[in-house]
Order: sequence, then structure tokens, then C-alpha cells
Amino acid sequence: MRDVFYTLISLVWTLLLVGAAIVFGLYVARELDVVALSKWASLPPFLSVPLQRQGDNAIIATLAGVVSGFLFLFLIGYVAQSLLDAMRLGWAVQSLKRKRLQGSPPSQWRWFSYPLFTRLWREYAQSLQQPEYVSNMPAEMVFSQQALVDVPMRVEFFRHLPGILTGSGIVSTFAGILMGLTGFNPSVGAEHVTQELQGLFMGVSTAF
Repeated sequence: MRDVFYTLISLVWTLLLVGAAIVFGLYVARELDVVALSKWASLPPFLSVPLQRQGDNAIIATLAGVVSGFLFLFLIGYVAQSLLDAMRLGWAVQSLKRKRLQGSPPSQWRWFSYPLFTRLWREYAQSLQQPEYVSNMPAEMVFSQQALVDVPMRVEFFRHLPGILTGSGIVSTFAGILMGLTGFNPSVGAEHVTQELQGLFMGVSTAF
């Protein structure tokens, strides 16, 4: 029953994290001032000029929202989670030494601030043989990297995050090219060719 409860809590936390990242990405896409950002960040001309010209472009706003959402998810769901788990794991290791000196049965040891470690310890405590509490299996089988790090920190997802961002950039590139080509009309007179080419180059500059 406790395992189901911990799994439910983890699922709810994941959904809240993803929801917060989506909300943050939508906020950035709607409220971000690309022109002001390019000036504030002191970007080089080959980046700042296209951004200032395309400040109100929907593709740039969407891409900025996607990148910001994934960045939020990475900082909170991976970096902050890793720091929190490192501190909790350190506390758990220190408390193991204290509990051992107190002489209480290992099967009764609990860590309310670290439910994952408590669940793994309960599984490991079943292998301890009295009276010396010697285990018949290596601790690495229970307290593995996959159990303590990979699964709770969603390492497999974040391992693919660079590819997701690269794919978003490729999609935005072709969208910018299509936008420029869609607005280009080669059948206009010579006096309007410059204006048409300007619109084409604006779309291409958004792409790249």
C-alpha cells in the first residue's frame, strides 16, 4: 500500500512539473519582448539584427516558449532534483550510522523525508540475518544507480532533451523558409521586386 502511495505521489509531482513547464513556456511565448531581450543580452549583430526585425514573428515566439519550457523542466526536474536527492542521501547515510549505534532493529528504520530510500531499505532489510544483521546479498543490488538516480531523476528523458531541442530548431528552420517562400510573389513588376525579396529574406532570416 505504501509503494502505491509513493508511486502516486511521484506521478502527481511529475504531472505538476510538466504542467508548470508548459505554463511557463506559454507565458514566455506570449509575453517575451524579443527586441528588448536582444538588446539586453548584447547579442552579436548577426543574431540581434534578425531578432529585432522579426520581433513579432510567431515562429520565434513559439520557439522561445518551447526552449524556455524545456529549460524550466531541466532546471527544476533535473538540477534541483539532483541537489535535493544528494542532500537527502547524505542525511540518510549519516542517520544510518546513528541508528546503528542506537541499536534499534534495521527493519524499523524509516526516513520520512526520503520515501524512496525508505522503500529500498525495507527491501534490503529483509535480507539481513540476525543477530549480526549480515546480508546475504550485496547492497548494490538494491541501492543501485538506476534505483536511486536514473528513475527518480528521469535521466532517460533528459538524455533525449538535446535531440528534442535540435528537432524543434529544424522544424522552426523549415517553417521560416516556408513562410518566406509563401509570401514571395515573383510575378510582380520590377519596381516591387525589392519589396518581395525583402519579405523573402525576412522569412529566411527567421529560419536561420
